[in-house]
Amino acid sequence: MAQVQDIMDLYEREGLSLRQIAKKLHVSRNTVRRVIDRPGYYLGVEPKNERNKKRTILVPAMIEKIDQILKDDLREHRKQRHTAHRIWERLLEDGFNCGESTIRRYVGGKKRGMREVFIPLEFGAGEDAQVDWGYGTVEIDGARIEAAYFSGVLCWSRAPYLRIYHAATQEAWVVMQYKMEPMKEDEVSRYISHHMKLAGALTPVFSEQALEAIASHSAGWPRLVNNLALTTLLVGAQMKQNPIDAEAVRIAAAEVCL
Repeated sequence: MAQVQDIMDLYEREGLSLRQIAKKLHVSRNTVRRVIDRPGYYLGVEPKNERNKKRTILVPAMIEKIDQILKDDLREHRKQRHTAHRIWERLLEDGFNCGESTIRRYVGGKKRGMREVFIPLEFGAGEDAQVDWGYGTVEIDGARIEAAYFSGVLCWSRAPYLRIYHAATQEAWVVMQYKMEPMKEDEVSRYISHHMKLAGALTPVFSEQALEAIASHSAGWPRLVNNLALTTLLVGAQMKQNPIDAEAVRIAAAEVCL
């Protein structure tokens, strides 16, 4: 009983923090916290059934203080930002009477609402496309008719695609044919380099001359580029080349009949 009174005197009269009180009286901070939260219970003047009643009400001044702390934390390094426990301690130091669980719930909700969200807008070759069906009026042989169209854009190259159908049906989708134009020399180079990075390569696998040779032998057609590049990798490994040169491409092209 005497120790409970000592804790309350040091907290209310002398204005010591929880840590200072715990150090001075040689008790744990959890003990100090429990006494300060419910002094009446430990002094025997609060009924036991009062334990589960909520005592903390977030007044506007308290909310303003918490919001300002969280706002200032956005300019700090993540590991230097306030935890809910530290915010609660600062409120107690400023004279607010509040429970830690209430502060934790409020801070947790605010932090979830302030969380930054990033949407990646970079795409690899052949990874993604944006497509959709639509309707429009077209003129065929002098007659204007309502037709369905399938439109798409390749996210990496931004190459557009458009095809018109009589209806947006499953049958029309199944029989749709897609015509892909061959890649240019610089596109072949970026295409191969991208896939090498995806495979984990940290340094260039093909020399510039080798990439030019692959583009030349394959004429930029994606399927031929893939086959020739894969065969060139095998030839280059056998020849122990690093990076792989144009001679390995020439041998590989002969093997795949290009």
